[in-house]
Amino acid sequence: MKLLPVLRALRAAILRCAALSATGGAIAFAALQFAREASGEYDIEAARYDQSQHGPDHSPVAIARASADDAHYRLLVARGVVGAERRHAWLQQLDGLREHRRILTLEYELGPQQPAALPALGSTTGGHAILASTMHLKLGLLHEQGLLDVFDGLRNGAAIVRARSCHIERAAAAAGPGQLSAECVVDWITLKAAS
Repeated sequence: MKLLPVLRALRAAILRCAALSATGGAIAFAALQFAREASGEYDIEAARYDQSQHGPDHSPVAIARASADDAHYRLLVARGVVGAERRHAWLQQLDGLREHRRILTLEYELGPQQPAALPALGSTTGGHAILASTMHLKLGLLHEQGLLDVFDGLRNGAAIVRARSCHIERAAAAAGPGQLSAECVVDWITLKAAS
């Protein structure tokens, strides 16, 4: 019978095909694992790079997801973001900005603390209530950079600030010194441990 050698050859070909398929599957699995690890490492390095360029991420989303064991969270506690509001420190910070950033006029009105609506968080708040005090700012500026300097000073200060709106216009000659006037609405954000 000539059928037996054909079956043996067919069996050998099927075994080689199965072995090559298994090897291909193992290579594909290893490639997927490598891609996942590389993606995770990329995200970590991208976050490190961003942090080195812009400082730690103080966005409300990042803060709410921080845990009590996290160094970032401890930094926020040290800055006074977690816990009771530090209104006096905020007002001192604004007065310091007025002097050091050459702001011609600065008027502010700070509203009561209320729960903040941050849809990006969903239900992930890390066991903290996110609260915001809304402040209305009126500034007399020499130029647009003055407004950017104010927000840069607020960002690097003792609070997390979220700008909600700003309206800038050329100041009228009779309005007083300065070339521009700006009216902004900002939220001073703090975290309070949920009870």
